Amino acid sequence: MFSNPIGQRQPTLAVCAVTVQAASGSMYMIAYGTYFFAMANIGNPFENTCILAAVGVAEIIANNFAISRFGWRRTFLMSGLAVCGITKVLIVIVYDKDPISIGTGKAIVALSVLYKISSDGAIAPSAWVPGGELPSQRLRSYTFGLASTIGLFFAWLTMFTTPYFYQP
Repeated sequence: MFSNPIGQRQPTLAVCAVTVQAASGSMYMIAYGTYFFAMANIGNPFENTCILAAVGVAEIIANNFAISRFGWRRTFLMSGLAVCGITKVLIVIVYDKDPISIGTGKAIVALSVLYKISSDGAIAPSAWVPGGELPSQRLRSYTFGLASTIGLFFAWLTMFTTPYFYQP
């Protein structure tokens, strides 16, 4: 995979594309969404997490139509990463202004739903497509295996270290 100087870009790009899913913060919302809502004292934490899960399932199904219409590059790179980044920053800004009020809680839940729509509708399924498309046919299985292993390692690392950041 790494012996050809020109071919070295393919595994690197495949690993980066698959790792973006863990880096986008979706693993945090999947694993610790209930804990986040409980720490932020926002409504019924389990109910909010169930809403996010239902929105995520609907968006993964809707992603098939978005990729067919716009292509995975535009869906993944432009709308998915941009909206995820903006909504994460807005969640921090809203929570920083008035962390205890009911209005802040509703705003955070709404922004979390928007984040989940962009994450599950653009990043989660689309991140795996470049891992299979970018490598040459001869090295596809090795490259995709390497990319998925490194991507899942970073997903595990995110889920393992996150509770240490959010303990009261």
